Amino acid sequence: MGWLKRVLPTLGERRDLARLTVREARLLAIDLEMTGLEPKKDHILSIGWVAISGLEIDLSTARHVLVKSDASVGQSATIHGLRRCDCADGVPLKEALQTLLKAVEGRVPLFHHAGLDSAFLKQALATCQLAPWQKLTLDTLKIERQRLQNRGEVIPAQRLSLEGCRDAYRLPSAPGHNALEDALATAELFLAQVAAMRNPALPDQSLTLGDLGL
Repeated sequence: MGWLKRVLPTLGERRDLARLTVREARLLAIDLEMTGLEPKKDHILSIGWVAISGLEIDLSTARHVLVKSDASVGQSATIHGLRRCDCADGVPLKEALQTLLKAVEGRVPLFHHAGLDSAFLKQALATCQLAPWQKLTLDTLKIERQRLQNRGEVIPAQRLSLEGCRDAYRLPSAPGHNALEDALATAELFLAQVAAMRNPALPDQSLTLGDLGL
């Protein structure tokens, strides 16, 4: 019965959060830059985030944290531009994670490609012997894929990248591949998706987090 006690609160939390409208929801757009794509082998180099409340991005909450690491950045440096010497000036991983956990408290995490970032966070928290990552998340990639599938559209390979999604909503080109810049780009994309999903024929209809796949 121990597993049931663990599952029931999670189900209750999902139900309560799924009922929240997008305007009521308090979100935190998060992005990670890593040395690669394998959570058990690669490392987090930086974390960026910004809060969304009442469908507004709160720039006063924007934060970019470099993670101290002696690991080689390898070929990933060509993507995020972080060098080994940059990471040497960062904060310890545990401190970076604790700062993120404080920022996300009471908020729903928002990612673009949540599966990858969540896997890295789970691995990092376990490595640092911190509480496991059990947050319910929203994913702008998942939202976009579902919208296109509902419309019966063929989805080209690059259409679901962060840049590809932003282009589809005619959002300005973002610098990209910096954790904070990508977190901001994700937050903007989310607001564009919400605006596109509103039904003008039903002005009182409110999108909920459940509608967005929480």
